[in-house]
Formats: sequence, structure tokens, C-alpha cells
Amino acid sequence: MEEIILYSSACPKCIMIEKILNEKKIEFTLVDDEDIYLPLAEQNHIDSMPFVSVNGEIMDVNKFQDYIKNRG
Repeated sequence: MEEIILYSSACPKCIMIEKILNEKKIEFTLVDDEDIYLPLAEQNHIDSMPFVSVNGEIMDVNKFQDYIKNRG
């Protein structure tokens, strides 16, 4: 089973990704604590929100949307 973590600042894109995950009934953990996600974003050179971890692989929103489309 996939472990999906959505790092969200409640921005419009964050809300959109959360909605997509819920509509597709994909289980995920929401992390909205900037003390947690800001250092992780910096460490992984992520400069926009949201970003996602899938089984430990950090993805920006565009890569994650491609992942969801190809997930099947």
C-alpha cells in the first residue's frame, strides 16, 4: 500500500489536490504544520505548495498530478 503525505499550506492548489485525493478515495496523511513542511521543502528544493511524499519520494504538485493520472 502506498504511503501518501500531502504537505499543505491551505493554498488553492493545496485544496485542489486534497479534493482530488478525496474524490479518488486515495488515503493520505495531511501535514499542515509549517514547522514540519518548510524545512522539508527547503531540503528538497521545493519552492511552491503543495508538495507530496509517495513512499518517501518527494514530488512537486505537477509531478504528483502526473503520478495520479498514471496511477490507474
